[in-house]
Amino acid sequence: MSRKYTYSVCVATYNGEKYIEEQLRTILCQLTEADEVVVSDDGSKDGTLQVVEQLKKEYPIIKIVKGPQKGFSCNFENAVLNASCDIIVFSDQDDIWKKDKIEKINEAFEKDEACTTILHTMSTFRAGEEEGHEIPMGYHKGVFRNWLMSSYWGCCMAVKREFMMRFIPFREYCVGHDQLTGLMTEKYGKVVFLPEDLIMHRLHDSNTSFTQPFTKKIKFRLDMLKDYLYTDKVYQNSRK
Repeated sequence: MSRKYTYSVCVATYNGEKYIEEQLRTILCQLTEADEVVVSDDGSKDGTLQVVEQLKKEYPIIKIVKGPQKGFSCNFENAVLNASCDIIVFSDQDDIWKKDKIEKINEAFEKDEACTTILHTMSTFRAGEEEGHEIPMGYHKGVFRNWLMSSYWGCCMAVKREFMMRFIPFREYCVGHDQLTGLMTEKYGKVVFLPEDLIMHRLHDSNTSFTQPFTKKIKFRLDMLKDYLYTDKVYQNSRK
C-alpha cells in the first residue's frame, strides 16, 4: 500500500497480558515496514512484556521501551518521544481496531495537509459481547469548551508528530495526554473529525470518568488547566 505518511502507533501498557496480543494483531495487519508500533511498558508485573516480545519476533516493527512509571499519560508521552514516523496514533492496550482505521486516517491527512489532528468515533463492548454498541460522539470547537468537556479520546486520535513535538515534554504527572493534545490542537492546530466508527473500545468498570465523584472531576479539570498553561508556554518557546 502506498502512503504519503508513515505511522507510529503508540501503545502504553501496564499489566495488559490478557488482551494485548489481540489488540496488537488488529494494528499490525494495517501497517507497512515503514511504520512502527512503540510499546512503552510501565513496569508490568504480569506477562505483558513476554507476549509483546514474542510478537516482536513475528513483527520486527515493534519497538519496546521502558516507561517512566509516572501515570498513563506520561507513559504515552514516553512512547511519543521514542517514535520516529510522521503520524502518531494513540492506542490503548485492549481495544480492537477496525480493519480500515489507518486507511481512513491516512485518506483524511492526505486530503487536508493543513490538518494536524484526526478524531474519529468508536463503538464500545465488554468481555463476552459479540458485537459493539455505537456511542454518541461528536466534536465541539474551542479551547474553553474542550477544557470543560473534551471531545478528544486518545484511542480515537491521530496527530502529526511534528506538531506534537512542539509542546512536549508535558508537565510532570500530566493528567490527560489526549485532552491536553486536544487543547493544543484547538489553539494552534487544525482538527478533522471523521464520524466513522474505527475501533471497538473495551469497557472496564474502572475506565470511565462517569464513575468518578464530582470532587475528583473538579480536581481533574484544575490539574488539566495547569497542564495546559505549562504546555502552552512550551509551545510558545518552541516558536522563538
